[in-house]
Amino acid sequence: MKKLLLSTAILFAMAAQAQNVGIGTNDPKTKLDINGALSARLTSLAAATTVTIPDNVTLFRLTNTAGGSNTALSVATPKDGQFLTVINEDDNTASLNGYTILAGTAANPSVANFIYVGTGANPGWKVSGDNTPSGTGPTGPQGPAGVAGAQGAVGPQGPAGPQGPAGANGAVGAQGPAGPQGPAGANGAVGAQGPAGPQGPAGANGAVGAQGPAGPQGPAGANGAVGAQGPAGTQGPAGANGAVGAQGPAGPQGPQGAAGLLSPGTVAGNTTFWNGSSWVLNSSNIYNNGGNVGIGTASAPTQKLEVNGAALLDGGGPLYLLDANHGIKSTAGQGVTIFTYGVANGIFLQQSTGNVGIGITSPAADLDLGKTTAAGALRAVFARQSEGNSTGSGTFLGVRAWETQQATYGGKMFSLENTFYGQLNSSIEFYRGGGTTGGFMTFTTNNGTEKMRIDASGNVKINSLANNGNKVVYADNNGTLTTNSGGSNSGNTSWVLNGTFVSSRDDLGTTNFDADQADDVTYTRDLGFNVTIDGTSYSQVSVSTNGLIAFGNVSINACCSQAWPLTVTNNPMIAFYYHDMKDYGGGEFMRDYTVGAAPSRTYILWYKMREYSNTVSTLECMVMIHETSGLINVKYFGTNATLNGQAGVSSTVIGFQGYGGSSANYYPITYNGKIMDDNNQFDQWSISPVR
Repeated sequence: MKKLLLSTAILFAMAAQAQNVGIGTNDPKTKLDINGALSARLTSLAAATTVTIPDNVTLFRLTNTAGGSNTALSVATPKDGQFLTVINEDDNTASLNGYTILAGTAANPSVANFIYVGTGANPGWKVSGDNTPSGTGPTGPQGPAGVAGAQGAVGPQGPAGPQGPAGANGAVGAQGPAGPQGPAGANGAVGAQGPAGPQGPAGANGAVGAQGPAGPQGPAGANGAVGAQGPAGTQGPAGANGAVGAQGPAGPQGPQGAAGLLSPGTVAGNTTFWNGSSWVLNSSNIYNNGGNVGIGTASAPTQKLEVNGAALLDGGGPLYLLDANHGIKSTAGQGVTIFTYGVANGIFLQQSTGNVGIGITSPAADLDLGKTTAAGALRAVFARQSEGNSTGSGTFLGVRAWETQQATYGGKMFSLENTFYGQLNSSIEFYRGGGTTGGFMTFTTNNGTEKMRIDASGNVKINSLANNGNKVVYADNNGTLTTNSGGSNSGNTSWVLNGTFVSSRDDLGTTNFDADQADDVTYTRDLGFNVTIDGTSYSQVSVSTNGLIAFGNVSINACCSQAWPLTVTNNPMIAFYYHDMKDYGGGEFMRDYTVGAAPSRTYILWYKMREYSNTVSTLECMVMIHETSGLINVKYFGTNATLNGQAGVSSTVIGFQGYGGSSANYYPITYNGKIMDDNNQFDQWSISPVR
């Protein structure tokens, strides 16, 4: 190493002749003479609205960024005489100190050269060289101008002269030999230690030890004796009253004053009153400024009559407002009525109950709209919205009265209506029965069209929804729900949703029946009993990694993105989460177990897989199939918000389908629907045949 340093020093001394420095030459002609190429380290930053180039940079590249904004460049602290080459690969222009750098691409960038002039009248960055995309040569010299014609009438402008050829590029000089490598620099200082990681949670507190027995209480100190109270002294006798002095004679009465006006008040507008012996001035009594009269007011009244305090109109006479057609009237023993022209019984407050009646003087409830009106009249509005409220009857939720006769409106008596822009949207209609009982209800949607009816026996009839083929649903008064989905297959065409879970995940052990990394694979499993669906008995199920169970031994590897009805097989199917799923071997598995004794055994499948297109989204759920009842339970465990109610449910099929494939009866929960709550730990559904 010492020899290398000595050799380097000798070479440098030999090259530094006459204060000129040469690199790769022993005969430097200038202060710095390099025999070979000169290069600078490249600094790169992404294009943005503004970009600051770091200090001590000679070669800078601006890389492309998606978007349409131009970049304003600046240098943090430029130095006088500093050279700077800017390579623009962004598809938008850049600028430095007012100079535009053309747009370019990574394959064909735009290049601009600058030098910083720190002194003079106009300091700053100045363009040095051209600004053209790489791959094109410099512009050649302009050809000579044509001879000017004789001046006269201005003729048409002559064509521009041809552009001269581009000058040839000079030959590239040969690269000089590489200089010897300098010695390795000393190791840098050790960096500061990073911050400590977060402290783990505190361990659980140990159990509190049993409390030892309490020590015996020491004896209480003896109280000192209370001193005896001394005797009270005797009260002396009261002194005798002195004799009353004799009353002096009355003075003579003065002469009576002359009769005249009452004594003037001390404040303008105050009125004196006779208290039985004299006229008294009291500013809080009556105030009369010659126009308005105030009773109990401390200052001039602002109205014709102003009372500060309670007022009583005795005799039951009404208090009229504006004129004799509008006012407030009390009736002894009954209550108070607010009346107006043509409406004798407006708003009535009943004395004995506090009930309020509108249009009735004997309200039977806290609020009683007792007025009977013509059929179809709107009787009450509970709330309004501003949009559409100026059209027709407006936008409101209200009550309308109809009739009581079967021949009129089919026996409809009342309705609770939702109206928008004066157009009936949805409502609940109340109908009378054949007598005082037997009434029923209907429910309307869209434009007031009936969609559901609850008859007098409690049976429910629901009209069809065309998107899933259901025709009508009935629920009897025992709560049994019956639906015909419109499929052509016979058998158990009616099912009822009910049931709850009877087992937990820790009952299934740790044995997986699927292989690691399994994808689009079907496994046939024994139920341990027989279950009958659509007239066929099944003892096995086929379980797909894609969240589908088919009854019987069939292949259901096909995946996925199917709408109802499913055509992957003709056998009945449970689509508990039919989606493109995979076992990535990182804790994903399928386990099953049969519990119980005949005839009440239950097959349990524990399923945990990840979504194929999003390897961080895991679904965990449990499926149960019960012997005899045919009840099927599906329960989800809320471990992943992406799948539970978020974007991960795209094209997911959830529900049950009977035998028949494309012609099967199907009972959909959803297709491509976000039905699971990402904030709920346990969503579930179940289905079983009506027995």
